[in-house]
Amino acid sequence: MGKLFTPQDLNSGFNSNASLNANFNAIETAFDKTLSRTGETPNQMEADLDMNGKTIFNATEIDVDTLVTKVISVNGGEIPNLEELEFLVESLTPDSKEISGTYTLRSDDKFRTLIATSTTEITIPNTAGIEIGWYCHVQKATTGNVTFTPAIGETIQAVDDSNEILEQWGWVSVIKLSDHTWGLVGNLA
Repeated sequence: MGKLFTPQDLNSGFNSNASLNANFNAIETAFDKTLSRTGETPNQMEADLDMNGKTIFNATEIDVDTLVTKVISVNGGEIPNLEELEFLVESLTPDSKEISGTYTLRSDDKFRTLIATSTTEITIPNTAGIEIGWYCHVQKATTGNVTFTPAIGETIQAVDDSNEILEQWGWVSVIKLSDHTWGLVGNLA
C-alpha cells in the first residue's frame, strides 16, 4: 500500500486479534514518522526532502544556515547571478560606522553610512579592488570640518570642485564613477 504502512491481511480464526493489533501498532509507528501540520512534536525532518521540482508556497520566513539555489526570484523578477543578489541583500541591510581623524574609504564600506563624529579627512583610495558603482554615504555629525581628499591618481568630480560637507548634519554620497574617477553629491561647501 504505502511507504510507511502495508497492513497484514486479516483471516478468520484466533489469529485475527493478533493481526489486527499488529496492524494498529504498524499504523502508530507510521504516524510517528510523519510531520505534524499543527506543530506537535516530534516534528522535524530526519532526512533530506526532495520537492521533485515543486514550489513551496506562502513561506513567511525561511531560517537556514546555508541556502543553495540555482535561481532567485524577488517580487517576480529573477536575479541571475550572485553578484546582483549580494547587491540586493547589502542594499536592504545597510550598516553604519563612526569615523574621525583620518579615514581611507575601503571596499567593505560599500553601501555603508559613515558618520564623522569629529574633524575628519576622508581619503578617496586608489581604486584597485573597488568596482565601478560602489558607493557610501557620509554624515557630518560634528561642527568640525569633514573633507574628501583623492589619493594620487584619483579624481573627484563635484559641483564647483567642492570637497567638504557644508554643515553639521549634512550628508554626502561618494560614488565610484569609473576606474579612477569618483563623484561627490550632496550637502557640499
